[in-house]
Amino acid sequence: MSLFGGALRFLFGMILCVVVSLAIVLYIPHALYAADPCYTIGGAQAVPNGYGVPYNLFSGKNETTIYAHCGTSSTSIVVGSGLSNQYIYEYGYEYKNGAWQRISLSGSNRTGSWFVGSAHALLAKSAAEMGNNNYVLAYICQYEDSTWKCGCSDSACVAPHWQLQQFTKPTVGSPVVIDRIEPEIIHDGDTVTVYGSGFDKTNNTVKTSYGLVTGVPSPDGISLSFVFESGLSTFSVSELDIDLDAPEEPVAGETEYPRETFAQEQQGTMTQEVPLSIHITNAAGASGEIDTSFTYTPIRN
Repeated sequence: MSLFGGALRFLFGMILCVVVSLAIVLYIPHALYAADPCYTIGGAQAVPNGYGVPYNLFSGKNETTIYAHCGTSSTSIVVGSGLSNQYIYEYGYEYKNGAWQRISLSGSNRTGSWFVGSAHALLAKSAAEMGNNNYVLAYICQYEDSTWKCGCSDSACVAPHWQLQQFTKPTVGSPVVIDRIEPEIIHDGDTVTVYGSGFDKTNNTVKTSYGLVTGVPSPDGISLSFVFESGLSTFSVSELDIDLDAPEEPVAGETEYPRETFAQEQQGTMTQEVPLSIHITNAAGASGEIDTSFTYTPIRN
């Protein structure tokens, strides 16, 4: 019995370590946000020719993969949505003083020149600078259908590009206010209702920790509803032997796709609550964030 009990304790400890690690990957990038979400490209919005998009083209949900959150004197940039099949190149770029300037990314899970799942950077910005249109570039490779997809501008992903995100700090003193949301605990696919004031009757944008929902109406001006989709995949133990090719300096040039294999094993299932922030913007301004959580099952059977 003691040997059996010891084995059970060891197995439980291993499962707990995996779940805690996944929670760190998912939560820490969003905890680094300086203040309000201020990125402006999401959903299925177009980007200028020659650039890749800052959202996931392969999940069917178009969740954001390059975030920006603006504070009083800095902007937090987070790249990736925490997926184990996403690799983020160690450098990005910000457009400053009329030129693309290289920035270094950081992250908790590094392999060679790449970060797995997510990476981040903190940019020093004055309030005046954040009030302008700002631009950052990142380069993400994602393993889909036994092929590496890098710097994609469309689902075909024929040529790799630097992926573009724009950010502008929301208006201070906005009349848009969030009072509460329902339900209190959210699941992927749930209809979420936000109650407050200052909502536009025909065109609001809901910003969550995982992307944008645009064109949301509010006929009464005090409530609106949207379907929450995180876009997060379930996780399994992955064995990756990667030798990814670094992207060219912007503007993008020819870059070969990684040619290595991606093997997956199935593991047990466990559910956890993941932090989630919700924020409303419209022509009148932007609300503050309201924090809640959603139920997520990260480990696939």
